[in-house]
Amino acid sequence: MEENKEQQAISTGIDLYSIVRDVLREWWTIGLLAVSVYLMVNMWTEMSYKPEYTTTAVFSVTARGMNQTLYEQLSSAQSVASKFKTVLESDLFDRKMEEILGEKIEGTKTVRQIESTNLVMMSVTASSAMDSYRLMRAITDNYRELSDYVIKDVSVDFLRRPAVPLGASNPPGGNGNAKRAAAAAALLLAAYYAFFSYMKDTVKNRREARSKLLAQPLGTVCHEAKRFWRIGKHNVKGRLITNPIMSFRFVETTRMTASRIENRMHRRGVKVLIVSSVAENEGKSTIASNLAISLAQSGKRTLIIDCDFRKPSLMKLFEIPEEEVTDLTETLRGNEIPENLIRPVWVNNLFLISNNHATSDVDTIVRSGGLGRIIGFCRNRFDYIILDMPPIGVAPEVEMFAEYADASLIVVREDMVLTRDINSVITALNNTNAPVLGTVLNDDRSGQASGSYGYGYGYSRQYGGYYGKSKA
Repeated sequence: MEENKEQQAISTGIDLYSIVRDVLREWWTIGLLAVSVYLMVNMWTEMSYKPEYTTTAVFSVTARGMNQTLYEQLSSAQSVASKFKTVLESDLFDRKMEEILGEKIEGTKTVRQIESTNLVMMSVTASSAMDSYRLMRAITDNYRELSDYVIKDVSVDFLRRPAVPLGASNPPGGNGNAKRAAAAAALLLAAYYAFFSYMKDTVKNRREARSKLLAQPLGTVCHEAKRFWRIGKHNVKGRLITNPIMSFRFVETTRMTASRIENRMHRRGVKVLIVSSVAENEGKSTIASNLAISLAQSGKRTLIIDCDFRKPSLMKLFEIPEEEVTDLTETLRGNEIPENLIRPVWVNNLFLISNNHATSDVDTIVRSGGLGRIIGFCRNRFDYIILDMPPIGVAPEVEMFAEYADASLIVVREDMVLTRDINSVITALNNTNAPVLGTVLNDDRSGQASGSYGYGYGYSRQYGGYYGKSKA
């Protein structure tokens, strides 16, 4: 069966939404890389930048003599430009300039005719503004001697005298290069995250839940943004279907899922149901609470027990004051009467056994057998008992507590836990007294483009610290 499931998963296609979401989830690392590359390229450009300064002179060229035509003037300008270029590139010119200036100045000299005119532009580029100006000035002050040496029968008149350049003619291009390099780096890192998102074998949608998992999906609960509102002096954060602020889609998908679970429990004679997940923050406590509420609202006498001893949450989820709670952990240690633990909540037919203090001493609780006695006491007094267990992937006692239950329900948050880890948990529970009844795909975001679930990705440090201490 497992091999068949894995073969079916091959043809599930590409989930672009999950890929985009994974890339956007890493926006800060992409941005940090882009900024780092931008700064490094700018720094390298500044260190390697060598400014150049250009001095320019413009002169007109006319043929000597009378009755010159426009063609003759343009031809003369073209001839002068060509011959001046030859002169500037000659060794004779370099020696002459060195003799005039008293030193050799390295520079680039260019001469070109301004198109369709008898004007010629001459430029000198050097590593400093003064060197550029001095070299150009030496040329213009001695141009007659040079021109008479190579050019006959033309008159050269300067229209623009050389001046000291006020700025570099090659401004640093580091800013533009840095922006392009930063954009390229950001795109490469985004492509990297997109590739690994595509390669990551998680349950990304309802189709994959059906094809990849070894247990039948019993429902899908849509994504609901984390919201805050006030009741009296308290901030209420629980995503319960009784809260009027919850979206219609969230409430309806939760109720439909609960109805399917109830039908499956009724057909299989399941009375005590474990609700767990592989990792923390998959929404198992919210699913367990809403399932219990739905069962109670359908007229079934329902009890929900907070069995997550390391990180209890039902007391806060149902907004029950701590002073009104008889702590389950202390009761298990002291063998108190089970009746003292059960308290009704504000939903008709719904009762709760909760914890108000976390503990890491789960070994003692497991060995005491107290939870089994409480469940045995409650079996004949309730139609259904929901056990909100810790994440089974990091809490091995769940398999031990399974002997007190009839079946298990695994909550799978969309695109979070690797498929092989989920199937390993399903296989492990199927070998206990509480085989897996089915799975629930939580936080389904199909067709939604905004909002956040408010959950972290992966195992938190608090859970990792607590569960790492268990030896059971």
